[in-house]
Order: sequence, then structure tokens, then C-alpha cells
Amino acid sequence: MTANLFDSSDYRDIVRTKIESFSKKGYGQLFKLAGHLGVHSSLVSQVMKGAKSLTLEQALQTGTFLNLTSREQEYFLLLVQLERAGTRQLKAYFEDQLLRVRKANQSIESRRKGVALFDDEAKAQYYSDWSLMAVWLASSIKGLSTSDAIGQKLGLSRAKVESILEFLLSVGLCVRGPDGVQPGVTNTHLPRTSPLSNRHHTNWRLKALANLENLSPDELAFTAPVSLSRADFETIRRIILDAIEAVSDTVEKSEPEILACLNIDWLEIRLK
Repeated sequence: MTANLFDSSDYRDIVRTKIESFSKKGYGQLFKLAGHLGVHSSLVSQVMKGAKSLTLEQALQTGTFLNLTSREQEYFLLLVQLERAGTRQLKAYFEDQLLRVRKANQSIESRRKGVALFDDEAKAQYYSDWSLMAVWLASSIKGLSTSDAIGQKLGLSRAKVESILEFLLSVGLCVRGPDGVQPGVTNTHLPRTSPLSNRHHTNWRLKALANLENLSPDELAFTAPVSLSRADFETIRRIILDAIEAVSDTVEKSEPEILACLNIDWLEIRLK
């Protein structure tokens, strides 16, 4: 589910969007949903028109039919409860709960999969310099499974690469395969609240700055200070989060051939 679906204020919009993602744009799926719920198709039609509401039991079954994740299911059920709430106080309660789920979905770390887990001391070493992550990424590329090959690709000495590989192997970020070293996990991520986050961002932005004078036609650098409304600032933030999720999904399915780095900043310029 994308951030835009978590912005839905009516659970019917989620049903429509998810059903349209099925084969044949969801043709006949509302009829199948009625069968799944054990009700007449006319009831589902009335619900989708807003004349009737789903019960909580039906909402839970609908979420199963739509293959909602646990967080999507939670949001869906809260929307149903909001519509069925009979007092302002109860409606306000469910609105607060919906806001909580929306905010949780907006964090990047909640939308990343296959993240490596290791202790704080190992994290501090891993994020101390760009070269450690670069060696880990390089090990996923065919032909870069030895310290000599990785060192030549990254411009690092054999001794430095071997030292880095020893560390990566010790924490499980790399493993030894039949043809040499290879990644032990597919993803790493630091939450924005981590004290190491600034170091990680700085490492790779400095690396990008060093390459600015030699950009190829296939590479991209973009800087755009702008003035805009607060509402549009939040809209663009959601667009970027969706783009990050799409990039992550694409990378996860991609066969490693080259190393690349994506740096994105969307910041309010303000006085310190």
C-alpha cells in the first residue's frame, strides 16, 4: 500500500484501489468479495455506494480478501470504526488512531525490507566510512568476490579491503560462497533518530560532491531551492517517500552490475 492509500479517509476508496490492481482491473471481484463475506452481492453494492457500512467482522474478512498487510488492515479497520462511531468523542478517538498509523507509514524505516541487524559497536564501525558499505555492495556484483577485484573497482588497497571484509564477515553482512565473498543480507538502514545517521549521510554526500566535476550523461545531480506552501511541502515529501519505496523495490529485484548512490534531501530552510 502506498502513502496515498494511507491518506484515504473512506475505506471504500481502499477497496476500489486494491480491487483495480487485480487482473482485468478487478472485473467481477466485488461479486467474489460478496461470496467471501457470505452475503448477497447487492449488500456489497450498497456498501460501496455509501448506503450501508461494513460490520467489523466483514471489514476483517474484506482485508483478507484484499491481501492487506497488518498495518493496512489496522488502518482499514480504523476507518470502518470511525464511520460507525456514534459520538464525537469516539470519532475523535479513531481519528487520532488513524493519524498515528499515517505517521508510522511516513517513516522511511517502516517501508524498508530485509534490513540487517547488528550491535551498536558494529554499527559505529560500519557507518564510520563510506568504504565499508561500498565493499559490502561491491561483493554483490558478479566478478567482484575477491579483495583484489573489489579494491581495483573502488580504488582501495588490497590490505584495506581485506580488513573491511574481515569485519563484514564477522558481523554477517558478508558470507563466504563457493566463488568468494558475497552479501549475507540484502539491505541496511539507519533510523533518522540514530546518532550515526548524520555520519552516514555525510559520507555519501562527500563522495557525491567529489564526483560532481566528472558526471557522465547517464548520471544526475539536481539542486532546486524553492518557495511553496506548507501543504505542498508535505505533498512533495509523500511523493519522495513513494519514490524511495519504488527505488527500493526496483533495487531489490535488480541483478547487481554497477555501484550507484542516491542522495535525496528535502529540507525546510530555516534559521538555527
